[in-house]
Amino acid sequence: ENHAAEEDGSITPTLYGQEINPQVTALARINMRLHGAESHVVGGDTLVDPGFHSGSSLQTFDHVVANPPIRMNIGSDVQKTLRDDPYGRFEPQSIGRTSDIPFLQHAAASLADDGRGAIVVSPSLLQASGREGKGIKRLLKEDIIEAVISLPGGMLAQTDIPVSLLILNKEKPLEKKGEVM
Repeated sequence: ENHAAEEDGSITPTLYGQEINPQVTALARINMRLHGAESHVVGGDTLVDPGFHSGSSLQTFDHVVANPPIRMNIGSDVQKTLRDDPYGRFEPQSIGRTSDIPFLQHAAASLADDGRGAIVVSPSLLQASGREGKGIKRLLKEDIIEAVISLPGGMLAQTDIPVSLLILNKEKPLEKKGEVM
């Protein structure tokens, strides 16, 4: 999300999004137009080919909200591509067989220096070991995880499984530094 100042001093957000499913991409574009929102929705694979960048620099945003697929398997060819990411989004040692950590690291890399985000993740991701554990430890070391909100099953329309919301904040207040709520 980026903002444009209006004549009356109010701020109108510009919404950006990327979706791999062409039908969902088209529906999102129509929905944004129907609601009069300024938006840029592109198709494609967010992990392999992020839609918003300038050269080798990833575009960053004030706010990032993501509901990526949970525990989606990624093949060894995609793992290699992510380990060699030209945007530096991923901790290469954290790339494993599932997409959870790469989507989380992409969201974190897409935040502006003072950006905030909310990402839907599997509750088990927070207790991960091995490659995924390295990805979580990186975000904890960078001190951008502000809070974890656990939701029971059935809270999201598309799934009955329990999920967690990871709240990211690249500019935590001093009193919250080094802590996760």
